[in-house]
Amino acid sequence: MRIYSSKQSWLLLSLASSLFLVSLFISLSEKPSSDDTHQGNPLNIAIEVVGEIPNPGIYSFPREVTVEQALLKAGGIRGGKIGNLQVLNSTLNTGSKIAVIRDQKQILTIELARMEPDKCIVFSIPLNLNEVEEHHLTLIPGIGPRLAERIVQYRSKKGGFRKIEELKNIRGIGEKKLRNLERYLTIPRG
Repeated sequence: MRIYSSKQSWLLLSLASSLFLVSLFISLSEKPSSDDTHQGNPLNIAIEVVGEIPNPGIYSFPREVTVEQALLKAGGIRGGKIGNLQVLNSTLNTGSKIAVIRDQKQILTIELARMEPDKCIVFSIPLNLNEVEEHHLTLIPGIGPRLAERIVQYRSKKGGFRKIEELKNIRGIGEKKLRNLERYLTIPRG
């Protein structure tokens, strides 16, 4: 173990503090625009690629991405013909999942789906309030089993949520809790 003199220790501490302050300044100056945060969109698009691909995993893209671009980032498709080529030009939203499946005749099919809710929460991708299952709601900080049950009951009774603010109609959700939940839940337009 190396022992530093007090002068060397002070110099190292000063250097570490300076680096910390510079990195803090940089991270604060790169805040998302108010439009990005208002919409609940992360700065990057997270796409999961699984199946017959060299490097399956979750990849991050700066903005809009096609299926073909995501597959290339995951190592590309090797050894097989793609049966549904038209899907390669499809544009993906954050939280999309690409599954590359090989059949017995070595033909590849590309299927598009949604990432599992637990992965969406980890990557700060809001869950669709009108589709999320009760047990997935309990993964959200501040929602326990009873509150999740009340949310699903309300959704069933009303035929779905039209605005996120409707959550305040549920016992146990006030203004403060609603503000905390807004980053985890969304109601897609259209």
